[in-house]
Amino acid sequence: MAAAAAAQHRDIATLVQACTQSPSSSSARAALLHLHSMCRTTPQAAQMLTQAGCVSAAHQVLAATDSSEALGLLWSMSACEGTLPHFTSEALWDVVRVGRSSRDSWRKTASLSTLHNLLCYEGHDGVLSAGSLEFAIDVLNSQEEHENTVLCAAAKLLDQCCFDARSKHTAVQRIPIAAITHLLERTLGSDQTATDPAAASVVEDCLSLLWNASDDVFFTDGTAWARLTERMCSQPLLSVLAKCVGTGQQNIQQAAAATLHNFACNRVLRGRLKRSEVIASMPQLLDEEGEGAICCILALVELYGNEEEGVGASAVTERACVCSALVEELRRRAQAPPASDQDGSSARMQELVGTRKLLSSIECLASSDRHKTLLVKHGSIPVLLTVLKERRADVRGTCHALNTLSHLLMLEESRIRVPASDVTDVVRGYATDLDPRVRSAASAVSYALTH
Repeated sequence: MAAAAAAQHRDIATLVQACTQSPSSSSARAALLHLHSMCRTTPQAAQMLTQAGCVSAAHQVLAATDSSEALGLLWSMSACEGTLPHFTSEALWDVVRVGRSSRDSWRKTASLSTLHNLLCYEGHDGVLSAGSLEFAIDVLNSQEEHENTVLCAAAKLLDQCCFDARSKHTAVQRIPIAAITHLLERTLGSDQTATDPAAASVVEDCLSLLWNASDDVFFTDGTAWARLTERMCSQPLLSVLAKCVGTGQQNIQQAAAATLHNFACNRVLRGRLKRSEVIASMPQLLDEEGEGAICCILALVELYGNEEEGVGASAVTERACVCSALVEELRRRAQAPPASDQDGSSARMQELVGTRKLLSSIECLASSDRHKTLLVKHGSIPVLLTVLKERRADVRGTCHALNTLSHLLMLEESRIRVPASDVTDVVRGYATDLDPRVRSAASAVSYALTH
């Protein structure tokens, strides 16, 4: 086995040397094909190629010839853990250059996908410095010239920028909302999303971008986030989102409804949303199961949860499924294993944000007398205590959970269902929290227990 490994190392070294000695030659391109076939076998093989200098070799060939063989190897290598440090700034600039200058859709897709992969491995500084953001934006702005695979790759790259504080602010301020709206409208109007996977991917990737861009994560300045959502929430986009909500495809419904929920969190936009056709189409989804229905509930609760009267309020308050669905979804999240370090920071962030949004909506309902009893009936207090005990929420989510407990503990029924000692044992851990908002919310729970 040792002899075989040594022979493989020698073969790799010979192939790498063929690339670096004469990067413009046909033999270099043939060598890259052999290296690429090795890269695809196992993660261990990819790591071996990385250590042997394959990224540098592929870059030299790419710089000399713009070859698809070199770009293809870089694309595959970028998806492997541990390769990021080997992508120099010069290599990244050439990946962007080739993608920009080529009229070949495959090269554009490969270039954007390579950059996206490196963003997934925290390569934001180098990738953004190479002009990748501008490249992706230009692709979406000139969408008529590009195939669906290119458009998807551009949307994915911008979407990934929303998962890191270093890149989100820059990316969201430059997202071409009008171009994305037109792209969605054109793709949905072609009726291809149910039969053409590439067309469906364009819609899904663009909606995912809108969803994550409109979220307030990484915004320390609420005013900046409010301005962003006000710019995004145009009437043409609302019309497109209404079509998405009515598609019957759950993943598309979920992303559209989640985007609308983000808009609804901006008080300035609530009047605009209530007047739009998209909100009128959402109540019919409340009785369905799945993430799409949950996101519709979140949006409607944000808009109408505190209202006691009106058509919109009735859509929320007169359906028992609203309270039960939110509590059940929170229970599901509380019982699921938490995202680990191996899942990546993006997965952990998504988990915290999703839990926080659920807790926010539940608090909104708990502040209304007509919902308190339903929430207690559906077992919300034990679920809230589990979330708090296992610290499954961020600071804002924790405050929402504690505030909800304060509302619910005002009911005599809640004190009968849940022993005060169970609440005290959990809340005690937050009484000395470093964040003053958490301490204040924990104090309010203690007060509710004794009065």
